[in-house]
Amino acid sequence: MPSSLRDHIDGHYIASEVALYLTYRRKSIGITCFLLVEGWYDEHVYSQFVSKAHCEIMRCDGKRNLMKAIEYLERWIRRFNGYLGIIDADFDALKGNPIHPNLLLTDGHDLEVMILGTNALDDLLEEYLKGKNKRSVDKFKSLIRKRLFALGSKIGYFRMKLYACGIKDSRTLQSLTFCYLNHLNSNCELSLTDAISIVKAECSEFDESQISKRELEKLRRRYERHLCHGKDMIEILREIFPKMTEKHFGKKIYLKPHFDKQLRRTFDQPHFKKTRLYKRIKEWEANNQPYRVLKE
Repeated sequence: MPSSLRDHIDGHYIASEVALYLTYRRKSIGITCFLLVEGWYDEHVYSQFVSKAHCEIMRCDGKRNLMKAIEYLERWIRRFNGYLGIIDADFDALKGNPIHPNLLLTDGHDLEVMILGTNALDDLLEEYLKGKNKRSVDKFKSLIRKRLFALGSKIGYFRMKLYACGIKDSRTLQSLTFCYLNHLNSNCELSLTDAISIVKAECSEFDESQISKRELEKLRRRYERHLCHGKDMIEILREIFPKMTEKHFGKKIYLKPHFDKQLRRTFDQPHFKKTRLYKRIKEWEANNQPYRVLKE
């Protein structure tokens, strides 16, 4: 199969494009800055919030490319500050890794988790629960959110420990997520003992001694949304929503196959404005005038 031109894009190429524009074309075309994002999903979501007259989005095809581009730009064009990168936080917040002033992290592990942490989730669930008693719906939304993040952070904790054991294959990790979800109890909860048994049965390299209930609870209290993984969270919602609607409303209600796309469309400007990421971008704009990223 012939390779795409995008297959050859790396951090050096991206930095060169940005530097060329900022160095030679900025004055003739106008004050424009660059927002560097990881992939097409990020580009699609953030584009609705970006001022196209003042900022151009550049897709970097991966976190590594984006971070390398920022490193090159810092070396080459210190006199310019017209570039900003947004990356998934992943587990970086847990490690305490230093962040470049022109590099911002999502609220929580990734973009999907950040969206699920806003009222975009509540607004979309209400669409599925039309006609139900408002008080019951409000109680249900609070309960399913609590259950979603509790499960997501527990599964994410195991994902983090599997990474530490050198198990990083996405198919293996995704299949484990489905195994976890097949072992939920009637309250849509997963015991630590069951989770350990599942991983031991599937991964011989797994080191059970790394699992600590005390550590898990400590991390969940402080970094719950950084433990959660976006793709896991979508699958968890698909699994628990019909079970929990049957228990609370007497009927199973299923999420649509493209629920994640519905969620993305629901995440609008008012939702985004309530995130920490939005506030950090505004702070970056204030510190890097006259550059501007966001719409008014």
